[in-house]
Amino acid sequence: MDQNRIKYEKQWDSYWRQIVGNDQHNSVVWETAPERSAWEDMKRFQPYINENLPLLDLGCGSGKQTRFLARYFRRVIGVDVSPAVVEYAQRTTEDINSNVEWRVFNALDIKGAEALHAEFGDMNIYMRGVLHLIEERDRPNFVSTLEILLGTLGTLYLIEIRRVEGGTYLHLVNRDGSLRFPELVRSIGFNNIRDRVMYFPDDQWELLDAGENVGLSTIKLKDGKEGLLPADYLILRNRL
Repeated sequence: MDQNRIKYEKQWDSYWRQIVGNDQHNSVVWETAPERSAWEDMKRFQPYINENLPLLDLGCGSGKQTRFLARYFRRVIGVDVSPAVVEYAQRTTEDINSNVEWRVFNALDIKGAEALHAEFGDMNIYMRGVLHLIEERDRPNFVSTLEILLGTLGTLYLIEIRRVEGGTYLHLVNRDGSLRFPELVRSIGFNNIRDRVMYFPDDQWELLDAGENVGLSTIKLKDGKEGLLPADYLILRNRL
């Protein structure tokens, strides 16, 4: 497990160092305007969360969505496995976002999750397109860290690319190779029925809401049209 954790850390950090170092944000398919993406997500999950808890943006990347969410929540923490992108997010955050904090965090690290929970307590989690990038053998450990971070009061919102349609879409829009993906991205997708039962079974998780085949907004396509990846979302809470 340690080897897998280190692999994710190295590959994502190498990827983000190239992006932020060469200002190649237009090649990152999920680096979209948060007024469209995070806003749509927030309308779905806000009715279900305890707003007295901190909101954790897991897989925050450059921090675009994190800073937007901080307009609506009192305390927001952006975490990512890449030190390079966390440093970038922190450096590009203005004083008006003083309620945002940043941490380097690997979601396969159980001890790291325990330390984060000890620092912030139970948290709500916003997770936009992360789980589908975790190899299937590592997903049970990944879900265990979510359980620790949520505790008894937190709510999880996850939106993930659909397994078949999402991969087909990305292949079509990236025919010229202009979009950049880390080396570890070999298979893409999440099945809202099979994978939910496998990783979030009903005896351990309470399903609060779900939606299928909704649009996960991306950067604009070359023809100027808005990019929308086929995606599903789940809103869940621990049964502890």
